[in-house]
Amino acid sequence: MLAAGCLLLVAGLIAWIAAFRPLSGLFVTLHVTMVCLFAFPYVAALCGVGRAN
Repeated sequence: MLAAGCLLLVAGLIAWIAAFRPLSGLFVTLHVTMVCLFAFPYVAALCGVGRAN
């Protein structure tokens, strides 16, 4: 699963670099990664609210 995530991150980086300049593509990729890493714990907590322990 980690390998698939890394592969998708690299594919996104390549796509952003193709759409923008290389440095802009790098910073957009880093920003999207930062937002996802920030949001994942909250999404997981919201998904687990209705579940019984």
